[in-house]
Amino acid sequence: MFLLRSSATSPWARAALLVAAVLSTMASFAPAQNSISITHPLSPTSLNVFNFGPHSFKVQYPAGTEFSGIDMTVVAEPLSPSAFAQRVANTQFHQAACDIYLGEAGNCIDYLVTCSNPVGGQVSCPSTKSAYISVETSFNSNQTIVNPGFLTTPIGKNEWSNILDAFYEMRIDPTAHGHTNGFSEFVAVALGATNPEGPGNFAIEPPLQNSDPRSFPDGSSIPVAFTLSSASHPGEPVTDATAGLTVLMVANAENQRVSEAVFAQQIAFHYEGGAYRFDLSTKKLPKGTYVLTIFGDAFASVATTFTLH
Repeated sequence: MFLLRSSATSPWARAALLVAAVLSTMASFAPAQNSISITHPLSPTSLNVFNFGPHSFKVQYPAGTEFSGIDMTVVAEPLSPSAFAQRVANTQFHQAACDIYLGEAGNCIDYLVTCSNPVGGQVSCPSTKSAYISVETSFNSNQTIVNPGFLTTPIGKNEWSNILDAFYEMRIDPTAHGHTNGFSEFVAVALGATNPEGPGNFAIEPPLQNSDPRSFPDGSSIPVAFTLSSASHPGEPVTDATAGLTVLMVANAENQRVSEAVFAQQIAFHYEGGAYRFDLSTKKLPKGTYVLTIFGDAFASVATTFTLH
């Protein structure tokens, strides 16, 4: 309830003041874009999943890790693209754009990860001597991701480093995967073209074009090849790109849905005969359906499917 006082005698003036006051009051009750916090007991052996609905953050310690009595808290903090740009403005990642998550009002997500003991006292998260703790974020996005990255920094600082070692893309559901030996802030990004020749237009070669059957006998070797034509110099090829490859199994031989990463190589392709080439061996892969993602430093990531029969 509120009271208006005005020296205005016009009914229209008093009405205008009333409307303004009502709108101001309604605005004060508008929901803010808030962070979400999830706390779980931390497992040294099982996959730790922090599910925020339209996106998630996952942690997996390497085999043989031992600890107990630790809780992990992951805060999903909405981060505007402009705020992120300000944070990385004076770093080597000044050209990076954070990935915008669907369902987050045009924001990116900054994951802030901390640990505590059972009585709530803050402690350091268990670390490893080598950076073999797996971390990843899966999310929905309509963004074109050129040169994916997964940046981390000590909380509140701008000492960013890129820990991405694999990138999986299914329709509009990309996953950025990396390794760390400790916990802090994590942000999925598109680094933009970083090769000297600049960005290229991607074109995949047979036998993985959309018009191809893309069905192969299990145990065979699949030739994966693509070309890049310069976006800034039409007709010229881009020859200096670096490209990686990941493979995700999405259905078994009985067409039952699964989700299992079966292959990842960050630098997989070599340039030869006008194309980037890699021979994918399927000797250890069971029959089923797979999503193959190609990502690199000069083009937008691309995903295609194939089956082994």
